[in-house]
Amino acid sequence: MASGDILLRTGSMMVVRLLDAVAATSTNNGVWIDCEDYMVGSVVTTGATGAAVTDVRAFNDAGLAAPSNATAGVAIATAGAATDIQVQITALPRWLKASIPTLGTGTVTSIAVLRRGF
Repeated sequence: MASGDILLRTGSMMVVRLLDAVAATSTNNGVWIDCEDYMVGSVVTTGATGAAVTDVRAFNDAGLAAPSNATAGVAIATAGAATDIQVQITALPRWLKASIPTLGTGTVTSIAVLRRGF
């Protein structure tokens, strides 16, 4: 698997691996996923150690093409060094990703669960 891969898709939900066991020994922009068909979601990011900082980012461009992964977007949740993220998103943006803006150690995995309704 790779960052951005869909793990499960049903009629009402989608589970996506935002970061797939990414080494936190360097920064990582993450991969944008399209949330257009979904209303709410949650993201869990684990594995950062040392000085590594992880975040969940949103971008609301309504264009059909995904933004460049280098596009920063807006941080909607940030975890300090060696802290996990668990965030509920009550209104999903058009595009969502997890990233590692500050390097450290550890192996970071981030999973998003998106739902069509409440």
